[in-house]
Amino acid sequence: MATKAQRDYYTMPAAGEVLDARLDAIAEVMPKGATVLDLGCNDGSVSNGLLERGAIAKSFGFDLEDIIAHRRPEIVFQAADMKTFDLGALPDADGVLILNLLHHLVGFSKERAKEIIDTLIARYPFVIIDMGSFTENGDWYWRRAYTRNWKSDAEMWSFLFSSAKWRFKLLRYPTQGKGQRTLWKLYRDPYPLEGLETVETFKRVPGTLHKKLIPVAQVGDTVVVNSVEFSLARSRQGDKFWIKRYLGGNAALRAGIECELARLAGQEAMLINQRARRDLRAVEPVAVDGGVLTFLFEPELFAGEIVHFQDWSDFFTPEQCKAGGVLGARPVSALPGLQPMKLLSACDFQICVTWDGISALDFEPYNWLTQLRARA
Repeated sequence: MATKAQRDYYTMPAAGEVLDARLDAIAEVMPKGATVLDLGCNDGSVSNGLLERGAIAKSFGFDLEDIIAHRRPEIVFQAADMKTFDLGALPDADGVLILNLLHHLVGFSKERAKEIIDTLIARYPFVIIDMGSFTENGDWYWRRAYTRNWKSDAEMWSFLFSSAKWRFKLLRYPTQGKGQRTLWKLYRDPYPLEGLETVETFKRVPGTLHKKLIPVAQVGDTVVVNSVEFSLARSRQGDKFWIKRYLGGNAALRAGIECELARLAGQEAMLINQRARRDLRAVEPVAVDGGVLTFLFEPELFAGEIVHFQDWSDFFTPEQCKAGGVLGARPVSALPGLQPMKLLSACDFQICVTWDGISALDFEPYNWLTQLRARA
């Protein structure tokens, strides 16, 4: 176990080559003029980069020893070993950075790692974090600890981040061991979604195979679906949201049914994961207002293959298809007063491979279900 801060970390290709991408992603979601805690600050490269970008005003850096290479009055250093440090002695701040540190704490004690995350999430407005991943192959002490405790990144994140109600995925980047690490922004509690600024609006092409989205400004003569549209929006906190807006008749009812089906699917996915240890989840909206559903934005959902169930086998492995099929076969109470029906009998949801497993989404109710609910 290391007793000194790691020298020359940001001169390593695996760390130095992705530093700017990480800094850009953090700066984009950082309240301007913020004071942050930089736990495991190393040589101060992250704090210095955020100060250079004007993203923060001050940083309290903590590490095993002072190896700060970027000396400036805005970076205040304190020696601390997070394995034993009294978290109550941390100063007040607008948010916390705990970057590429938590896997070392897991290697020491997963309970201590969980305690630190829970304490930070409870005390500070947000926590930005990345850490070692199951995708990295190496005989490191923290990697062995991962295998002892969990089977995947998704299971590990579910344990460590359980006290965060909102988890924003900011970035996926390559690292040593030919793996990928994920940068997160965690909130203990949701905040009001007032004043969301629309960045761009999209239409969807018809058909079942490719759920391609086209910016409205580029639609031209392309045939698009006019019963629904999508928007990318940004909050005052800098976070991105995905908005789905039903158009036309029964818009509010359709949105409400989709929200209900997503919630039921989420419950069923949790049961499936508990019984079969799968990484399966349903993407649920964080708000519904009339015919509008709002979701936390996920970069991989926007860029990935989102596929109708009839075509899953063309894009996903047999195990991934099985996970989606198991969820689709689960009974849900979609109609009051009637026997539960299979989820796939109520809607034609999609699946997508995401950074945290198989994600089911887009629980648009069939027209017959909407019509029956309208008469109920």
